[in-house]
Amino acid sequence: MLYNHRQFRKNSDKKIMRKVKKNWIVLSVASFALIGASAVIESNQNISFASETQVAANTNTNQNNNNSTIDNQKKDAKNHLDAEATKVKDAINNDGSLSQSDKDSQNAEVDSYKIAGEQSIDSATDSNGINQALSDGENNIDSSHVKGQTSNDQNNVNDSNADSSSDNQNSQSTISNQSLQSSAESMSSGASLVSSASSSNESDDGLSLRDGSSDAPADSNTYISGPGGATGKQYKNAIANTKLTYDGVNDDPSTNKYMINFQFGSDLISTTGGVDRVLEFALNLSPNLSSKVSRVTVTNDDGTKDLTMNNGRYYIKYKTGKVVGGNIDISVYVDPIKVTPGDWISAFMSTHREYSNGNLIPTSTQIAFSSTRSLTYDQFGNDFNSKLLAQLQGKVLNDLNQTSPLNQTTQLKNNYVSKINAVTTNDDFVNVLNSIKNAYKADNSSLSNAISQLSSQAATSTNNVSNLGNLPANDKQTANNSINSALQTAKSNVMGVSQSSDITGALSDGINSIKKIELQATINSAINDINNAVANTTNKINSDITLSKENADKQLKSVSEHKTSYTGLIQSSNDVSKISGLRDNAVNQINSDYTPGPSLSTQKQTAKNSLDNEANKIKAAIDADNTLTNDEKNRQKSKVDSIKAAAQSQIDSATNADGVNNAQSQGISSIDNAYQTSSTSLADQQANAKGRLDAEATKVKQKIDADNSLTSSEKATQKANVDSVKAIDQGKIDAATNVDDINAAFQQGINDIDSQYATAKTSLSDQKSNAKSQLDAEATKVKQEIDADN
Repeated sequence: MLYNHRQFRKNSDKKIMRKVKKNWIVLSVASFALIGASAVIESNQNISFASETQVAANTNTNQNNNNSTIDNQKKDAKNHLDAEATKVKDAINNDGSLSQSDKDSQNAEVDSYKIAGEQSIDSATDSNGINQALSDGENNIDSSHVKGQTSNDQNNVNDSNADSSSDNQNSQSTISNQSLQSSAESMSSGASLVSSASSSNESDDGLSLRDGSSDAPADSNTYISGPGGATGKQYKNAIANTKLTYDGVNDDPSTNKYMINFQFGSDLISTTGGVDRVLEFALNLSPNLSSKVSRVTVTNDDGTKDLTMNNGRYYIKYKTGKVVGGNIDISVYVDPIKVTPGDWISAFMSTHREYSNGNLIPTSTQIAFSSTRSLTYDQFGNDFNSKLLAQLQGKVLNDLNQTSPLNQTTQLKNNYVSKINAVTTNDDFVNVLNSIKNAYKADNSSLSNAISQLSSQAATSTNNVSNLGNLPANDKQTANNSINSALQTAKSNVMGVSQSSDITGALSDGINSIKKIELQATINSAINDINNAVANTTNKINSDITLSKENADKQLKSVSEHKTSYTGLIQSSNDVSKISGLRDNAVNQINSDYTPGPSLSTQKQTAKNSLDNEANKIKAAIDADNTLTNDEKNRQKSKVDSIKAAAQSQIDSATNADGVNNAQSQGISSIDNAYQTSSTSLADQQANAKGRLDAEATKVKQKIDADNSLTSSEKATQKANVDSVKAIDQGKIDAATNVDDINAAFQQGINDIDSQYATAKTSLSDQKSNAKSQLDAEATKVKQEIDADN
């Protein structure tokens, strides 16, 4: 089986052996017929079938002779190929039915096939390979000459159209195999989609798939067949009524694309006169438009059909039965794009008859023709841009109105509405609207974050105020009410900004207003603690009859000085985390200002009592300190008890007041020092624990991402589970009221996060093996389909 490289038809051709000089070459029967019997006689050589093997056997007698013989065979084969090329090019140049352009094209194809044939001959390693290369080269060269259609051929076609008898039709010259059926075939081989008309001075103006120009193709028409010929009334009426019109643009919500609508066609010429009719259609767009096209459909009474993209153009051919003419609706699906003055759209349509094998039927009782029509920017650009802009503006405004919390603002939202409405077709409106949308989405995110931060700060401050030990319940309620009021004011201020740049400032002001209320409540609680300590110590001094007035006044002076000093420091502090330390130092200092009187027994008992009181007070403070764990509290309280016992033993052993005083002073100091509050506040420990959970979650997700045995879907699921359990356990940390609860929630979080990562049950190598097995199966199936394709 040989292939005609122009028409891709399969031809049955038997091969025989022909003696050339000293060598046998294989010739097809067709090539042998061209040489002629006389040439065979003059060569005075015998003909043998290719099955005869003695020639090849004889040539293998001697290796040196064999190399020489092969070189001679290659030289002779290339000479024959050159002679065949010269003969075919002479036939092309002498063919009056071909234009000069056709002759140049066919001659170039002959040269190309000759060069390819010579290369195949050079690559051959034996006689059979040389003979096959020569045969293929001659067949290819012969196929390069395709006769054109002569004026007599055209007259025969026109006569056939006028006289529909079968005798006249059988006597017509056959139209060139470059018929419209080759248009469909050529789509797969990269050939140009042009009208297959046998005669038209406009036939070169068709819509070409090889045309790389960015300019719109010129409108053109080509007569194919039918009554009256190329100058007949039916043909003129058909092409006069063939139009391409623009029908607007509309949104397709199902694809989120925009459809540019066109109509192409002519008046319905006949619904009964056509037989074996096909419609061939192609669409070409300017590069700017084409880059945004995702789909092209045509719709008529037969339904909607998709065009196939081929070489940058959209194409379809289908049977229409007897219908000749009529209109098709074209929908071009595009992403949003601004049409520019250089944009255009061009459509090619051919209505004609074809045999079932796709060959053109050169006659028709109704007109058969093709047309190309183009629309430029002036014919559809302004309307398209205006309508597309209006639809885009509507969608963006609708999205803005549904974007919360931005849609609850006043000035900020109105600013964006004004910007959207101000966009015109003079702007790069697609990108401008996208920029506006991105901007308000960013602002919406900023607003959401600001509201969230304000609410979080209010919750934290409310919790801190509620946990203040020495603040009366009424004062706590008052402070918390003020925090809630400040929160609402801050939210209102954030939502009331007129410019995006004001969001950060409004957020900062709101956070500070909430923190200020918490700070003042904390200061008041600390001052209450100091006042209580002052009252207690002063009462002890004033009630101790063992103290001299001098000593009592000295102690009272110290208490007063310490109260004034620490109260001033606390009131001037802007850092809530430092207040508790100042308060504790103040209380401890004021308590230590009291020293018992000189009666030894009383001083001893008083000293012991003082130690007991101090120990109990410190242990109560330790128990109330939610920044310490239970283990830390127990260790510190045990140390307090140990210190107190040692101090009381020293008091019992003392022999003078100084001994009692010293033992008491040292005991109180040691007891006080045994209580060590955490340097990190409960809120900071909560934040640290959540941060460590974040780090653990990041580490586990990195492990998941690095696990090449998991699919993308499995990785996404496991990482989502990590985030989910992390959020739950961080919530538990936020809800914790002491360090033990924080630690328990943190450890639970670590366990929960780590347990979300599970490697795949199937190893990567097994997955690869399975995938390759599936590829093998698919390859086997496709090769079977190829083998079965006749």
